Amino acid sequence: MLSPAGMTGRLDTLEASGLIRRVHSTTDRRRVDIEITDKGLISTLSDTDQTTLNTLLKHLLTQAESH
Repeated sequence: MLSPAGMTGRLDTLEASGLIRRVHSTTDRRRVDIEITDKGLISTLSDTDQTTLNTLLKHLLTQAESH
């Protein structure tokens, strides 16, 4: 329920804070992946929790892209 411009604004803020980084795809010029940086608070989670979070986020993204 967020416009593309709204998402871009939020990502800009997170990137400026050093919490995420944008990684441009080498195979699709239109694609930009978002990675959480070490500063991005993910380090407070255990390795198991990080893996679980990553799996859940991928699942949500897959669902969102299919609609």
